[in-house]
Amino acid sequence: MIAELHDYVGEGGRKMGIPVSEFVEDCYTKLNAGQESIQVGIAFPLANDEFTQSLALRNQGLEKVSKIVLSHFEL
Repeated sequence: MIAELHDYVGEGGRKMGIPVSEFVEDCYTKLNAGQESIQVGIAFPLANDEFTQSLALRNQGLEKVSKIVLSHFEL
């Protein structure tokens, strides 16, 4: 079974997807291993290492912004 996630693209949308069982198994395995950011299948033309590095940079930036914003609140 392929999900309707990519139907908005048109007739070729479902060709972009992967079987739901494959998606769930891949996600579950990675979540169970403790990964917070998960790439399932090939979402865009970045190698898995490049994807992981880009997420790490994004997360570093978000951590900095969070610290700045939180410093203005009493918790």
